[in-house]
Amino acid sequence: MQFFLLAFWIVTQTMVANAGHDNGSTVACNSTAISENDSLKTLNKNIPDAVNKVFRSTDGGENWQNISAGLEYVQPAQIFTADGEVFLSSFNGLYFSHLGCSATNWENEFTLPEVITGIFPGKNGPYVTSYGSGVFQKLPGSGIWRTLSTNLNDKRVYTILETQTGDLLVGGDKGIYKSTDFGKSWKLVFDQFHVWSLLTLDGELIAGGSKGVLRSTDGGEHWDCTMQEDGGVVKTGRTENGIGVITYDGTQENLYTSSDGGKTWNYVDDSLSSWVQFMDDLEQVGSNLFWSREAGIFRSSDKGQTWKLVFPSTDNRQYKMSVSDQTIFVLRPSGC
Repeated sequence: MQFFLLAFWIVTQTMVANAGHDNGSTVACNSTAISENDSLKTLNKNIPDAVNKVFRSTDGGENWQNISAGLEYVQPAQIFTADGEVFLSSFNGLYFSHLGCSATNWENEFTLPEVITGIFPGKNGPYVTSYGSGVFQKLPGSGIWRTLSTNLNDKRVYTILETQTGDLLVGGDKGIYKSTDFGKSWKLVFDQFHVWSLLTLDGELIAGGSKGVLRSTDGGEHWDCTMQEDGGVVKTGRTENGIGVITYDGTQENLYTSSDGGKTWNYVDDSLSSWVQFMDDLEQVGSNLFWSREAGIFRSSDKGQTWKLVFPSTDNRQYKMSVSDQTIFVLRPSGC
C-alpha cells in the first residue's frame, strides 16, 4: 500500500515542519450549531475555515455543533474520547477538553513529544503514540505521561491495545510486539508485515495491516491470517453485530464485516461505491452505524443496507470519528 506509506511520510513531515505554531494556551468556550442540511461551505461564511475542525452530535447525526474555537493554529490528525475527556492528537502535540461543558475549552499537554500520531484507550488512562518516539500513558490523577517503550526495539508504532488481562500489544513497521509487564520488556510475536490497527472482541484479538487481517485466540502469542488483502487494511472497528474492517484493493476501499469473531468476512455491497471511492472511518452509535467517506459522514440504521449523508464534505476530506455514549465526535483532519 505504497500510497498510504507515502501519505503517512508526508503527513509526518508536515507535522514536524509546523509544530512550532502552537501557542499552548487554554481557550474560551465557543460553539456554532449546524443542522444536517447545512454544509461546511455554509458554515464557512460565518467563521474562519481554520476553526472548522471538530464537531459533535448528540442526536444521531441530525444536528451538529462546531466545537473548534481555539484550534486555529492546531493541525489535528486523530480524535479519541475517554474518561470524560475528548483528545486530539495533532502535529502540534496532544490537546484535550472535558466533555461536560456545553461548549469546549481546549488545553495542551506540554510534557509529550510535539508530534502525536495516535490515541488509544487504557484501563488506567489513555495511551498515545508518537511515530518514532514510541508509546506513552498518562499516570492516573496526574499530568505526567510516562514512556512505555524504552525497551521496545521498534518505536515506529501505529497502534497500541491493552487486553482484558492487562497485557499490551503494539503494531508497527516490524509487526506486533507484546508486553506482559506493562512495557518493561517486549517480545516480537508477529513479523510478517506492517500492522496498523488492533482491537479486541470477546477475548479474541484482531489486527489489520499491510497484507490483510490477523486473528489471535491466545492473547496475541500466535496469529492467523483470516483475510488476505495486498492493498492492506486501513481500519478495524466494532459494529453492532461484530467487527468491521476497511480494506484497500489497489483501486478503491471496501467494507467487510464479521459476526463470528473474525473467522469469516462478508463484503458490504452498498449503493455508495459507484460515486464514493475512498472511506476512512467506521463507528457504531446505538443502532446507527456511521461511515466516513470522501463525500462526508454517512449513517445507516439497517446494518449497512442503506445509507444517508448526514455530514457533507466540501473538500473531499475523510473525517475521523470517536464516540462517547450517544455522542459522536467528528474531526476534519489537517492536510489535503
